[in-house]
Amino acid sequence: MTTAPRVAGRCGSQGKSAMTISAARGGILLLAAHLTASTAALGQPVPPEEESFSLETALGDQTPADQGGRSFWDGLGENLRINVDVVTRVKTTRRRGEAEGLVAVGLDIHKVFSDAQGDIGTLLLQPYLLRRDNVNPRPIEFPDGDDSFALELHDFYFNLTRWGRGRTNIKIGHFDVPFGLEPLYDTHFTIHQFIPMHDAGFKKDWGVSLNGAFPEFDYEVSVTTGTGMDLTGLDRDPYLVAGRIGTPSDRNRVLGLSALYGEVIDEHGIHRIDENDPLGGVRGLDGFVRRLRVGFDFTEIVNEFTFKGEVSGGRDFEQEVFNTLLEVSWTSPDDTLTAYLQGVYLGQDDHLGWDENVRTHLGALWKIDHQWKLSTEWVHDLRSWAENKGGVHINDDEFKFQLRVTF
Repeated sequence: MTTAPRVAGRCGSQGKSAMTISAARGGILLLAAHLTASTAALGQPVPPEEESFSLETALGDQTPADQGGRSFWDGLGENLRINVDVVTRVKTTRRRGEAEGLVAVGLDIHKVFSDAQGDIGTLLLQPYLLRRDNVNPRPIEFPDGDDSFALELHDFYFNLTRWGRGRTNIKIGHFDVPFGLEPLYDTHFTIHQFIPMHDAGFKKDWGVSLNGAFPEFDYEVSVTTGTGMDLTGLDRDPYLVAGRIGTPSDRNRVLGLSALYGEVIDEHGIHRIDENDPLGGVRGLDGFVRRLRVGFDFTEIVNEFTFKGEVSGGRDFEQEVFNTLLEVSWTSPDDTLTAYLQGVYLGQDDHLGWDENVRTHLGALWKIDHQWKLSTEWVHDLRSWAENKGGVHINDDEFKFQLRVTF
């Protein structure tokens, strides 16, 4: 900001008796001229041709800088990140032979809102346009057949952080159900996955959560619709209450406890029997299930190796459920290559008795550069659902390949 030029101070002279008359007369004339110039500088405006201009001076107290900060609407482009995400995936099985295809194009929009008092909250939007081909069974989000397009909203929420100082934030929208390992890692459009589909029944749900981080623990508690992706089935009044508390997620050792309860819409599960139903029917046919889970998860980083695991148990209606995942992964020192091995056990009591699925996942991720990522995974069934009870499921191998470009 420009400032007015400093005004020269007044000066004077005091004659001495030894001075000559001509010298005194010259000093008096010089003093008079100086006083006249100083008076003119103090009492008269600066001529227009000498006046300087600045935007800050013209706006005065109206500028956010003079108020000590910025308003909510200032700098909407600041702290904004927009990426375009393109995913191509192919999956084939040893027995079926035919390849299933997926192509997705979407946006990843991340914006932190702030003003003079600090951060207000974070907005995260991830809309995607998908096309699936030759998928069996047909995904429920493709009512017109799998060889068509569909819009999916992944993370789609605003997390209000203004008043909680990071300790009591309020999240509203579509976000990860706070249970197990899923909310700790970004598995969105990756081959590398955990087991949320066998606990909540979906990865993300619509609702609201209270979340935050303290020096010794992180937490999140949510109340959501229990519908998962597309809000269908609201006429059944579904709901889901879930929560997780754990040690800070930025440490090399992370431990967490989780729980959830609700009546949810889950089209992807297996047989569920409501023993309180007078008909004793299999309720999974309409995708509605009363669900309870408690769980424990851990992460341990040792040099270039990471060990992960989660164990969960509970009930679908009155049927017992027990799920386990154990994983070891290795990451190269330059963080460009990751390889992992998972063992998964899924067990559930159904109308045929205790049933289980046991499988292994062997995968790798190559970060070619900061934009291109190539990943692959081999899934091997050691034991399939109902394989010894006359069911249609049999042991099989899956092979997945994915190319992802972000720019």
